[in-house]
Amino acid sequence: MDSSTASKDELPSQRPRRFSRESLELAALAAEVIGAVAVLITLAFLAVQIADNNKLLESQAYFNFLEVAHHPIAMPVQDPEFNTLLQKCTQTPYETTVDEWERCSSFYFIMYNSWEYTYYQDGNDALPKGLHVGADAYFRGFLSKPGYRRFWPEYREAYGEPFRSYVEELFIAAKPSPGKTEEAGE
Repeated sequence: MDSSTASKDELPSQRPRRFSRESLELAALAAEVIGAVAVLITLAFLAVQIADNNKLLESQAYFNFLEVAHHPIAMPVQDPEFNTLLQKCTQTPYETTVDEWERCSSFYFIMYNSWEYTYYQDGNDALPKGLHVGADAYFRGFLSKPGYRRFWPEYREAYGEPFRSYVEELFIAAKPSPGKTEEAGE
């Protein structure tokens, strides 16, 4: 054989191998499957992170609720003089002085703000299940007390909708407790 013939015979084995259409399609399909699996793993990881963040946010909302709700509850416990005044305002609000009523109104305002907080947090599904139910029952219990009944018409405009309408419905439905609920002469 001459050298020109030998080199022609060797060329096909030394040339880079060309891929067939089928092998390229198979490689592309494998790449798509691997990419899809990677996307699914990423989405699963994100779902776990979001679930953990939701738990953390719910925990923070619960802590915020405790801060908001426990402060006014602790006030009369920590101050016996204020507790006596608060009992007077709650049971016989029209027998208080202007200064006494103003001090009690500030307390009632804080209490209604606590209720409003739980109302909106529950509407946003930000509180642990059942927390609003208990808090709502607690706050509803005050609506029949004379002091809270005097407070609401005086300060109702300080609260926005839909909370105001919610309390209005409950306020109307609540039966006043026995006690002096109206100013003398009215």
